[in-house]
Amino acid sequence: MDVWWGSLLPTPAGLTLDPATLKIEELSKRLHDAQNTINDLSVKLKETSAESEEARDTVRQLQASLFEAQITKDSDEKEGQANSSGKEFVDVPLNSTSKVLCHLKNNIGTITMNDPSKLNSFSNELVSDLLSALDAFERSTTRTRVVILRAQPGVKVWSIGHESQPFQLTGEMQDIERPVQALLKRIKEYPIPVIGALEGSLWGAACDVAACCDMLVGTPNTTFSMTCAKQGVPHRPAGANYFSGVLPAHVIKHMYFTGRPLAAEAALRVGFLNEVVPPNHLQATANNMACEVAGNAPLVVSLLKRELSVLGTTATPTDLALEAEDLRRRAYDSYDRREGTTAVLEGRRPVFKGE
Repeated sequence: MDVWWGSLLPTPAGLTLDPATLKIEELSKRLHDAQNTINDLSVKLKETSAESEEARDTVRQLQASLFEAQITKDSDEKEGQANSSGKEFVDVPLNSTSKVLCHLKNNIGTITMNDPSKLNSFSNELVSDLLSALDAFERSTTRTRVVILRAQPGVKVWSIGHESQPFQLTGEMQDIERPVQALLKRIKEYPIPVIGALEGSLWGAACDVAACCDMLVGTPNTTFSMTCAKQGVPHRPAGANYFSGVLPAHVIKHMYFTGRPLAAEAALRVGFLNEVVPPNHLQATANNMACEVAGNAPLVVSLLKRELSVLGTTATPTDLALEAEDLRRRAYDSYDRREGTTAVLEGRRPVFKGE
């Protein structure tokens, strides 16, 4: 049977399907129906001169549901069969036209940007697919404890940032920036830690995306370039705000005012990059870092991320205190807190469930 889109074959007479097979067939039918709906909505979007924000959101939600079902179906199939291929995982597209590939293993979700012809520029399509993948992994929080964001191995450019084509003399800057701003906000407020695995050069908005990630692993050829002053294109204050939390002010000003790239070695020295490793070790290093995080209590990790992310925001101390107290109470009353205490007393490693 095709892993994702194979048609459902009739069951031979006298043959009774086991529950696991029936579940897989039901998931296949759900995937097929969801894909048809997504395709219909995508066609309607293309036929409309003014794209509907509501329709785009509907497509994104359906894509998230579709991918979540794919994750479940893949896991159920692999539980019932030996993996003789020797591969750790197979990247899965969100849909037939997706700009990203995804997989989930050992509670670690990986999102791979896959639009090399446009140098992974943050087009509406790529941003929508990234948001859909994040939505899908969040829906499956009992499975996903860490997300790794990367490009295809071996790329010279991780992402060129904003799509260059829309920058016209009569273009509206807000229309160009709005999708990327939604992505930055989503990563920053995402309840699950996001690790950036960076290879090659990052330009403009791609640097903002990196700044919003919780941890970063780079390679010796990783560079960060902000060329807004050279191009005469203003950079929104929100982008600079993301940088201000992870880089010293004089480093940010040097990048902005001169347009010169920040090299990996310098980024590591000022604490922007957590590690710099050879390209062939990038994925393994990111996975090892993710495994360390995934092995800890998910509710506490989520609480810590939220507490750290609101530092320096305009929210009132009272609002932050109330929100933090609610998150602390949830973590304190959780199974994981009891499991962690019991494990210490019993001298063993805790097994956290995120509950």
